[in-house]
Amino acid sequence: MLTQREHLGNLVENFIYTELLKHTTYAQKTTKIYHYRDADYEVDFVLKQSNTNIIGIEVKSSTSIKSSELRGLVKLAQNSGDLFKGGYIFYMGEHIIPMQKDGYMFLALPISILS
Repeated sequence: MLTQREHLGNLVENFIYTELLKHTTYAQKTTKIYHYRDADYEVDFVLKQSNTNIIGIEVKSSTSIKSSELRGLVKLAQNSGDLFKGGYIFYMGEHIIPMQKDGYMFLALPISILS
Protein backbone atom coordinates (compact mmCIF):
# COMPACT_ATOMS: atom_id res chain seq x y z
CA MET A 1 0.00 0.00 0.00
CA LEU A 2 1.35 3.41 -0.95
CA THR A 3 1.81 6.08 1.70
CA GLN A 4 0.44 9.60 1.29
CA ARG A 5 3.96 10.82 0.52
CA GLU A 6 4.33 8.22 -2.25
CA HIS A 7 0.93 9.22 -3.68
CA LEU A 8 1.98 12.87 -3.69
CA GLY A 9 5.29 11.97 -5.35
CA ASN A 10 3.47 10.02 -8.08
CA LEU A 11 1.02 12.86 -8.69
CA VAL A 12 3.78 15.47 -8.92
CA GLU A 13 5.84 13.30 -11.26
CA ASN A 14 2.80 12.69 -13.49
CA PHE A 15 2.07 16.43 -13.58
CA ILE A 16 5.63 17.20 -14.68
CA TYR A 17 5.46 14.44 -17.31
CA THR A 18 2.25 15.83 -18.82
CA GLU A 19 3.74 19.34 -18.88
CA LEU A 20 6.89 18.06 -20.60
CA LEU A 21 4.80 16.07 -23.07
CA LYS A 22 2.73 19.15 -23.84
CA HIS A 23 5.86 21.23 -24.48
CA THR A 24 7.36 18.62 -26.80
CA THR A 25 4.38 18.99 -29.15
CA TYR A 26 5.38 22.53 -30.09
CA ALA A 27 9.16 22.47 -29.51
CA GLN A 28 11.27 23.67 -32.43
CA LYS A 29 13.29 20.44 -32.38
CA THR A 30 11.80 16.96 -32.15
CA THR A 31 12.14 15.94 -28.51
CA LYS A 32 11.54 12.52 -27.00
CA ILE A 33 11.10 11.74 -23.31
CA TYR A 34 12.88 8.78 -21.71
CA HIS A 35 13.61 7.39 -18.25
CA TYR A 36 17.24 6.77 -17.29
CA ARG A 37 18.47 3.93 -15.11
CA ASP A 38 22.06 2.76 -14.65
CA ALA A 39 22.54 0.27 -11.80
CA ASP A 40 21.77 2.31 -8.66
CA TYR A 41 21.26 5.61 -10.50
CA GLU A 42 18.15 6.93 -12.15
CA VAL A 43 16.71 10.12 -13.58
CA ASP A 44 12.96 10.60 -13.83
CA PHE A 45 12.96 12.16 -17.30
CA VAL A 46 15.55 12.50 -20.01
CA LEU A 47 14.76 14.80 -22.89
CA LYS A 48 16.61 13.90 -26.06
CA GLN A 49 16.37 16.29 -28.97
CA SER A 50 16.65 15.30 -32.62
CA ASN A 51 20.18 16.73 -32.69
CA THR A 52 20.98 14.36 -29.78
CA ASN A 53 21.19 17.05 -27.07
CA ILE A 54 20.30 15.55 -23.68
CA ILE A 55 18.63 17.23 -20.69
CA GLY A 56 17.98 15.44 -17.39
CA ILE A 57 15.02 16.23 -15.14
CA GLU A 58 14.39 14.99 -11.61
CA VAL A 59 11.11 15.55 -9.75
CA LYS A 60 10.89 15.85 -5.97
CA SER A 61 7.74 16.37 -3.94
CA SER A 62 9.69 18.00 -1.09
CA THR A 63 10.21 21.69 -0.33
CA SER A 64 13.99 21.36 -0.06
CA ILE A 65 16.72 19.70 -2.11
CA LYS A 66 19.84 17.90 -0.92
CA SER A 67 22.97 17.62 -3.05
CA SER A 68 22.76 13.82 -2.71
CA GLU A 69 19.62 13.97 -4.88
CA LEU A 70 21.81 15.05 -7.80
CA ARG A 71 23.63 11.73 -8.09
CA GLY A 72 21.45 10.39 -10.91
CA LEU A 73 21.85 13.60 -12.89
CA VAL A 74 25.63 13.46 -12.38
CA LYS A 75 25.74 9.87 -13.67
CA LEU A 76 23.62 10.82 -16.69
CA ALA A 77 25.94 13.77 -17.41
CA GLN A 78 29.03 11.57 -17.13
CA ASN A 79 27.59 8.92 -19.45
CA SER A 80 26.29 11.48 -21.97
CA GLY A 81 29.52 13.45 -22.32
CA ASP A 82 29.27 16.54 -24.53
CA LEU A 83 25.65 15.73 -25.43
CA PHE A 84 24.54 16.62 -21.88
CA LYS A 85 23.22 20.19 -21.97
CA GLY A 86 21.73 20.55 -18.50
CA GLY A 87 20.05 19.05 -15.49
CA TYR A 88 17.07 20.33 -13.54
CA ILE A 89 15.20 19.33 -10.42
CA PHE A 90 11.58 20.39 -10.10
CA TYR A 91 10.60 20.63 -6.45
CA MET A 92 7.87 22.06 -4.20
CA GLY A 93 9.97 24.98 -2.94
CA GLU A 94 9.74 28.64 -3.93
CA HIS A 95 13.21 29.59 -5.18
CA ILE A 96 15.43 28.86 -8.15
CA ILE A 97 18.57 27.37 -6.65
CA PRO A 98 21.80 26.78 -8.57
CA MET A 99 23.51 23.61 -7.37
CA GLN A 100 26.85 22.02 -8.15
CA LYS A 101 28.04 18.44 -7.77
CA ASP A 102 31.15 16.75 -9.13
CA GLY A 103 31.90 19.68 -11.45
CA TYR A 104 28.41 19.84 -12.98
CA MET A 105 25.96 22.71 -12.55
CA PHE A 106 22.25 22.08 -12.07
CA LEU A 107 19.19 24.18 -11.27
CA ALA A 108 16.47 23.38 -8.76
CA LEU A 109 13.25 24.93 -10.05
CA PRO A 110 9.95 25.45 -8.25
CA ILE A 111 7.17 23.45 -9.85
CA SER A 112 5.07 26.62 -9.79
CA ILE A 113 7.30 27.98 -12.57
CA LEU A 114 5.31 25.81 -14.99
CA SER A 115 1.99 27.52 -14.37
